[in-house]
Amino acid sequence: YVEIGVSVLKTFYQVSNFLEGSELYAFDINQINPSIAQKFISVEEGEQINKYTHNKNKITYFKGNVFKEEDFNLFKKEVGDSVNIIFSDAQHTGEALRAEFDCYIQDALSDDFILYYDDLENPSMRQFFLEICEKYKEKDASITTALLQVNGWLGQHERPHVNGIITSIDMRKIFPFVNYLG
Repeated sequence: YVEIGVSVLKTFYQVSNFLEGSELYAFDINQINPSIAQKFISVEEGEQINKYTHNKNKITYFKGNVFKEEDFNLFKKEVGDSVNIIFSDAQHTGEALRAEFDCYIQDALSDDFILYYDDLENPSMRQFFLEICEKYKEKDASITTALLQVNGWLGQHERPHVNGIITSIDMRKIFPFVNYLG
């Protein structure tokens, strides 16, 4: 599991509590949230890379910028090139999505994957997401792509916002009620 743009780690921490015995990677421009860091067991500390364990998971927190190719190159060395799940929730612009995809995502996904984009309300983000969908569908017609309306965080009364998913999993069998793209 890779999450790009973990912010205060609200999603990442939930994943680390749900999964057990997995490798989890966080990528964010900020240092790790100290409230969450103290819930993990520190294994290694560095300026850009910190490693932890939690719930029998190996956790790597990487401080990097989505617009710096050299950061993604170093991140790739940590993660490897076969990721099952990538959750993208970093800087919310089309340019940032393009940078993530070009510098990391397009070469990182395993054959069985879920690529999930949060908050595609920005028109340039949604446009680039649709371009990525086309690229994957051209390579493999069985790839499932969808835009989803997702409610915001509880207690904040947020309106539903658009998220996107690209996956090799046959989502139509799991969620037959979703309107899929293509």
